[in-house]
Amino acid sequence: MKFSVLIPTRNRLEFLKYAIHSVLNQDYDDWEIIIFDNFSEQNISDYIKSLNDKRVKYFRSSSFVPVTDNWNNALEKSSGEYVIMLGDDDCLMKNYFSTIYNLIKTYSSPDFIYTSGFIYAYPGVMPGSPEGFLNAFGNASFLQNKKSPFWLSKQDALKLVKDSLNFKVKFAYNMQYSIINKKLIEKLSEKGEFFQSPYPDYYATTALMLYADKILAYPKPIVTVGITPKSFGYYYFNNIEEQGVDLLNNDQSLKLDPLKKPKTYPGTTMNTCWMLAMQKIKDNFKDKFKLTISNRRYLLLQLFEIYKNWVLKISSRNQRMEIWKIMNWQEKIFYALPYHIFFTMISFTPKLIKRKSISMLFKLIGSHPKFDSLKIDQKYSNIQQVFEKETSNLYN
Repeated sequence: MKFSVLIPTRNRLEFLKYAIHSVLNQDYDDWEIIIFDNFSEQNISDYIKSLNDKRVKYFRSSSFVPVTDNWNNALEKSSGEYVIMLGDDDCLMKNYFSTIYNLIKTYSSPDFIYTSGFIYAYPGVMPGSPEGFLNAFGNASFLQNKKSPFWLSKQDALKLVKDSLNFKVKFAYNMQYSIINKKLIEKLSEKGEFFQSPYPDYYATTALMLYADKILAYPKPIVTVGITPKSFGYYYFNNIEEQGVDLLNNDQSLKLDPLKKPKTYPGTTMNTCWMLAMQKIKDNFKDKFKLTISNRRYLLLQLFEIYKNWVLKISSRNQRMEIWKIMNWQEKIFYALPYHIFFTMISFTPKLIKRKSISMLFKLIGSHPKFDSLKIDQKYSNIQQVFEKETSNLYN
């Protein structure tokens, strides 16, 4: 059985080397790596040639394209029976392929397997964690307190999709947690390219949950998602989201036809891209599923981000004025006015009380429930050290 590892990349050769290393050093040989270089300024081609391994295949775009286009470019070149998308700053863990192979054989070729994983933040990347961290991340509600593989029921999968459309994160959308049967990818091609919207992982993982019949859940961490100084996560968590948009080259993706696009609001680009991904889900699958997007919840999340940034003085941009111009009178009275009163009141309190009040409100909104995670009490300088020292048997 052949596996395809897709690694789109751009100007992150120092991290790409670790990702490739984690595949080269598996205990299973029938795989290919598809490196699709999104017009890097670094000489990635020569590094790939130096590996002298025909299973590592290099392609390059002729211009800098949006992240979704580059992901589809990589997928198009793949030939494996199962496919996993790996970020160029991520890594597979030891025994990944042999573990997945045994699961596929034991459970008669699932449509896709959703696994747990580690989160590794490099030193100096995440606010409040200057030395970095490694967590075994319980990245989905249905993985909590589970020890063995199990089938995720169709009913539960559809409930997860409904939560996504309602702007509630009950499972992480990162593609690294899914290894997908190529037959399902081909089936989904009836709805257009496999990756769609400015957030291709939000779209694709939700589409998999919606369309797959045989979903196997594996609760042990067998992949590590990296957060580096060149990751979108770094820009988002450090409140410089605009640079993250540039990283993904999503400017044009967000400039949609005003006559066709759904109504958007100022706030975070993340929430808007999330909404656009869910809109694609609704449009593509409306013939088979009755799907409703909660535009009210989307607006509430955007209002929360705007007022939070105002009170904490995170942003100088006056998005409050922008969003008030866009909202209708019902939205202003029932949604914006309560936020305005609450945040105005806490604006006069000490900073610690502000932060606690905002944290309590965020929990009430409930868009990102906290998944249980196990902190690994060791320090790592890079993700290759995580690969070398940690194993998928952490929970055994």
